[in-house]
Amino acid sequence: PFSRGMMSMFSVFSPRTTVLVTPRPKHALRFSVNRAFRAPSFLNSYIDFKFFVPSESGLPVQAIAEGNQDLKEEALMAYETGYTGAFGPITVGAAVFLHDDRDEILFTNESSVDSVTPPVRFTYQNFDQIISKGFELSVDGRINESAAGFANYTWQGRPEEHGFGEEQINVPPRHHFNAGVNYGRPRYFGTASVSYQSSAYWQDVLDRPYHGWTAPYTLINAGAGIHSVDRAMTVAMRLTNPLHRSVQQHVFGDIIKRAITGEVRFVF
Repeated sequence: PFSRGMMSMFSVFSPRTTVLVTPRPKHALRFSVNRAFRAPSFLNSYIDFKFFVPSESGLPVQAIAEGNQDLKEEALMAYETGYTGAFGPITVGAAVFLHDDRDEILFTNESSVDSVTPPVRFTYQNFDQIISKGFELSVDGRINESAAGFANYTWQGRPEEHGFGEEQINVPPRHHFNAGVNYGRPRYFGTASVSYQSSAYWQDVLDRPYHGWTAPYTLINAGAGIHSVDRAMTVAMRLTNPLHRSVQQHVFGDIIKRAITGEVRFVF
């Protein structure tokens, strides 16, 4: 049998349109409106299994995850205005965006982990409306004949939820910054980059202790290599997080420490 959401995916209208204006050569203004949708997956509709989750008492509590056959497709309306301009070897860009997400399908718990009437029940539900706003700035270009650089910054405000509580949604990092340089000669090459991300809140998997904030972090990556004279062999090394600081990109994700990777490639 088909769920209501799986049936409705055959009649969803998803237009996409972009207006591009070039007031001067190498300068462009972009206005776009896009609509996209995602139908419920088989897992969203029919998942069915039992497991145990921790509770505040320290004892495991039985839980059950069940699908929801009444899910509707989630729909996203995206509005964006942007500018791109070239000034000699430098290209700059700026964009403002607004995303209106309706009926987003999220995994959530219908009863608390500390409920006195187990089992705790998890399922997928449609959430009425989530509005996200933000802007992006970028610059990239040639430094000289051997090197190029880039930098970009994204700001995103806290999502505005309608029809449900704010504790039900993820909160993306408000600030995200990246910068780097690339160097290339006939035989030698190298890269270096740094990225910063402010704190983010994750709640879309199970319940405590799987919900929470990730700390802000700065991550540095670098790499260098050399080609053989005939370019049949390349030797390279990549360095991740040389400062050896603890970086966790998800509330229960891996802890990233210093890592050094060597690579040898041959062309036959």
